[in-house]
Amino acid sequence: MCGICGFTKASAGDEAILSAMCTVMAHRGPDGEGLYVADGIALGHRRLALIDLAGGSQPMVRSTGARAAHVSSPARTAACAPCADACGTATRGDYAIVFNGEIYNYRDLREELVADGWEFSTDSDTEVLLVGYLAWGEAVLDRLRGMFAFAIWDRTTRELFCARDFFGIKPFYYTQQQGRFIFASEIKSILEHPAYERALNEQALAEYLCFQFSALPETFFKGVFKLLPGHCLRVHADGTLSERRYWRPTYAVDGSRSEEETVDAIDAAMRESVRYHNVADVEVGSFLSSGIDSSYLAACLAEENPSIHTFTVGFSLYKGNRDEVSWAEELARRLGVANESRYIDKEAFGAALRRVQWHMDEPSADPSAVSLYFVDQLAARQVKAVLSGEGADELFGGYRVYQAPLASRRLAWAPSGVAGGTGRRSARGQLP
Repeated sequence: MCGICGFTKASAGDEAILSAMCTVMAHRGPDGEGLYVADGIALGHRRLALIDLAGGSQPMVRSTGARAAHVSSPARTAACAPCADACGTATRGDYAIVFNGEIYNYRDLREELVADGWEFSTDSDTEVLLVGYLAWGEAVLDRLRGMFAFAIWDRTTRELFCARDFFGIKPFYYTQQQGRFIFASEIKSILEHPAYERALNEQALAEYLCFQFSALPETFFKGVFKLLPGHCLRVHADGTLSERRYWRPTYAVDGSRSEEETVDAIDAAMRESVRYHNVADVEVGSFLSSGIDSSYLAACLAEENPSIHTFTVGFSLYKGNRDEVSWAEELARRLGVANESRYIDKEAFGAALRRVQWHMDEPSADPSAVSLYFVDQLAARQVKAVLSGEGADELFGGYRVYQAPLASRRLAWAPSGVAGGTGRRSARGQLP
């Protein structure tokens, strides 16, 4: 992952603010920092290098018909002669981008753009994303396959275009304070800007205490919002915002296909997805638990690259029994891939809670976040990117909670009063 941040109505004296916003999320990008302050915009980036390790630094700046340029650490402003010499063009361009994520089909898009006469000076997916926006405008979103959160500054119109991927894999937070639009990958980065005054959003707290999460677009920090999945946002020159949903999932039942054909189609789609996710200039590993989801993905990835590393964590309470570690080790042996594991005891679990919460910015009632924290630590020693089974349970109904809508159909015949009374009595423990 990378970290992005920025704000409008910036001046040269705001460089220290932008640097602080980047520094607080340095953990998102240990491979470099880039700052860009010019023409009323400040853009910051912390990089985890996965594609074009030498040439994909950000913020990336480009004139409409010129070769691309970038501003990278230790560069601080657009007036950077060393960077201009390295890139072969001035860093003061018409467009600038900061991007967190990965565009898996960027090579296909690049070929299409080259055929249309566009030139490239890097091999990065960042440049493909920026040029794609120049070529197709907002319609570039309809062509992307990947996970992303990005912001593109147009110097000529003085507008900032922002977008978040279809499922909200990559975060994008924003607020409007004192006439400025401020955004970042993490809320803690926004808190570094002096224009924001910290305040609790009590409505989000109430939802959390009732449902163990808040579904509001506004976060626990009053005035700080999430750009919703599948949405894009334009910040106009006068400071007004226009937001729209550019994508929504659709479900079409194909009654002509047999169960076996459906299984084959799902398998083909999953394997294609794994191939695209394996597009990187670094090794891609895989989490591996005892679940079908990560086991399936690890098996698919092992076919693409038999030398992959897999990573597992378990709990000391179950050590010596049939637990996640033992199941994962057995599958790793069958696949012929390496597996590293670690057991977590209750002391380590408790000690990590504060740090995990700091990383998450907002309260979470899901203890699996702690397990993910430890398995991430384990994986980071070997690889920069991993596949996981996140989202598979929701898609395939891996837990009973996701099967509840199907089960509730059995009560469709009942009058609403009867069904509602049954639910209330069950909630009070009066029904088994």
